Amino acid sequence: MRYLTKSKFKKGLECSQKLIYCDNKSYADVSSDNSFLAALADGGNQVGELAKFYFPGGVEVETLDNEEAKKQTDALLSEGNITIYEPAIYFEDMLVRVDVLVKRGANLDLYEVKAKAFPHEKERPFTSKKGLPLADWKPYLYDIAYQKYVTKQAFPNASVRAHLTLIDKTASASKDGLNQKFLIQREGKYASIKVSEKITQADLTPPLLISINVDDICDAIFSSEEHRPGRTETFVDLVNTMRGIYQRTLLSDSQINTACEHCEYKNPYNLPKLLDGRKECFTNQLHWSEKDFEEPTIFDLWNFRGKDKSIAAGIFKLKDLDEDDFSGDGDLKNGHGITPKQRQYLQIEKVKNQDNTPYIDRQGLLKEMQSWQYPLHFIDFETTRVAIPFHASMHPYEGIAFQFSHHTIDEKGNVKHANQYLSTKQNFFPSFEFVRQLKKALGTEGTIFCYSQHENSTLNEIHRQLEASKEPDKTELQAFIETITHSNDKAPYEWHGARDMVDQWAMVKRYFYAPQTNGSNSIKQILPAILELSPRLQDLYSQPIYGADGGIHSFNFKDHIWLQRDTEGKIFDPYKHLPPLIENLDPADIEFLKNFEELNDGGAALIAYGMMQFTELSDIEREALAKGLLKYCELDTLAMVMLHQGWEDLVTI
Repeated sequence: MRYLTKSKFKKGLECSQKLIYCDNKSYADVSSDNSFLAALADGGNQVGELAKFYFPGGVEVETLDNEEAKKQTDALLSEGNITIYEPAIYFEDMLVRVDVLVKRGANLDLYEVKAKAFPHEKERPFTSKKGLPLADWKPYLYDIAYQKYVTKQAFPNASVRAHLTLIDKTASASKDGLNQKFLIQREGKYASIKVSEKITQADLTPPLLISINVDDICDAIFSSEEHRPGRTETFVDLVNTMRGIYQRTLLSDSQINTACEHCEYKNPYNLPKLLDGRKECFTNQLHWSEKDFEEPTIFDLWNFRGKDKSIAAGIFKLKDLDEDDFSGDGDLKNGHGITPKQRQYLQIEKVKNQDNTPYIDRQGLLKEMQSWQYPLHFIDFETTRVAIPFHASMHPYEGIAFQFSHHTIDEKGNVKHANQYLSTKQNFFPSFEFVRQLKKALGTEGTIFCYSQHENSTLNEIHRQLEASKEPDKTELQAFIETITHSNDKAPYEWHGARDMVDQWAMVKRYFYAPQTNGSNSIKQILPAILELSPRLQDLYSQPIYGADGGIHSFNFKDHIWLQRDTEGKIFDPYKHLPPLIENLDPADIEFLKNFEELNDGGAALIAYGMMQFTELSDIEREALAKGLLKYCELDTLAMVMLHQGWEDLVTI
């Protein structure tokens, strides 16, 4: 039997064509099945195990075999009142594995456990004014709605109630080390959770999870006829359509939409003997030829929020977008640079004209540079947020700053890797020591640079953590933070530091565009572009001076040549010089980390730190991870230095 499971149903809701691709091994699939990486990335496995303690006395259906799971579930449900973890509820060709099912008489309560925070601060946390799911919550709410639908079909005489069990960010851990009581164990690409036998009621109080009844939202979903863009259908029709397509009795009714941008059934690495599903869709629906796929699309346009409108108008290529859609977003401060909409059209214009030359506002950059004071400081932070707190008094998903790198440039242009900090200790909250070391590193003079607002947000959060702490030097550390940051909307009062960090990311968006980046402003895309454009950088970094005696000081590299070329003469991406932080990854895993890093700053570093915190590692493995983290973070600040040096070179040409 081919069962339409809840995961298959969610795929079909995104795009019904995915129901054709999902079980066909002929198609490439970049959705990693590496549950070990996923467990480190989002903490879902740990939260799932934690949830069982809030529904005690349950029996788990452990088998992954659907038929055996059905038999075990049927037997357990026949026993009367019971709590079951991962039961298999089925009706005809529909089957769902419920995270937690509580049976009390004729009442069946379903609990879908997610490592996602409940938004206490919102009046309508899950739905729009129409009562329909908000985009961020739609996958979770349709998931539990489908579970309720299948359960009601299977047990028509039962009262079925649906709940989301979520992280309660307002709660705090009562003891240190709770996270380490849910160790993630690696079994190849898969993860299992080793739960400590020493978990007590004190560890679980106050509860870190909250269960919200969502029957009213499920009812709204069941009565709605707006489930997918451009279609009118009842929920029953939606389910039956998904069933028919998955069983191959109906043809897919998919349409090209914004979700195509992140379709997992693509083949970006051109793996042999694997088909590209996304390419196939575009070929079938838009009649594209091989040449069409070589042209930039609307999915490549930076920060483009008009994709739905363009798709509705049948516009898929950048060259077909109209300039009139990219005007009128305000005046520029000081009259220099470009606005976001101007930058978007600049990208389009360069595609239209096949122009690969960079845009540089030399006057604007020079004016900025003249305001900077030496020594120049370039800093990058690595941070993490975990669902189950490491330490007492910490809230779920509270920020932890565990690493920074620091480069300097003096008045004579001398570059130095000046400082670094990395906390690898388990069961230690590093953020306060992190700030102490950062304060020592930055001193009291010179302009400080960051890349994006991550560093400012991190220091604002540590400022709040210090306020709630009993650290003897908290006032001094808070005062330091206030000198190099500006307050954000979560701060208790307003400040703007005399040495507030200069954001290179904001400067890129305003003063610089290189077509080689294909619209991306990530430092990892900007670095190869600036190396291609700057003769000074090419001359300097094609020599083994980095980490050399008498050259550029480095803590982690020796006589390194950063600028190397491939057989076609193209500059090799410096980030590819580094050994992988995590070994034995296949292309889908690499794509997972790439996408995760784009969404969460420093994704690979976050996962590596997680491995050191809540997996069992040998001393050799721990040391290797630490060395890798130090190299990655050092390159991030060196990339910022190279960007500065490249700009200096380009504005004087």
